[in-house]
Amino acid sequence: MWKIVFGFGILCSALLLLFQLADYRLLKTDANLELIIFIIATVFFVLGLIFRKRLMSNSVNEETSSLTAYDFKKKYDLSNREFEVVEQLTKGLSNKEIATQLFVSESTIKTHLSNIYTKLEVSNRVQAINKLQSETLS
Repeated sequence: MWKIVFGFGILCSALLLLFQLADYRLLKTDANLELIIFIIATVFFVLGLIFRKRLMSNSVNEETSSLTAYDFKKKYDLSNREFEVVEQLTKGLSNKEIATQLFVSESTIKTHLSNIYTKLEVSNRVQAINKLQSETLS
């Protein structure tokens, strides 16, 4: 996101510089100011379309990713809370950190993890994360 903001900042600076050059007649063309404004507006319009396309493709990828995660949840019959625990697991959080994030006790997280391991047919958190990643990426 910062790249987009930075890019538009540079473009706006260039626009102001062009206006100054046109005002001081340093721009050696026979074009009038309206033509310069039209060209700059066209450039901004095209750049807007390009950035929109990039942003839309990123959001589509995120939606696709969450759909496969939902399918993973449904496939292994995970409860909403168990799935929240799995999401926290993928972030690399410890049991205590997960408990803090979800506002429950650490023993509750251990119980959820035990249920998750049983449903996923794995024996530890590394295997659970690997299974989640292999199934949602494919």
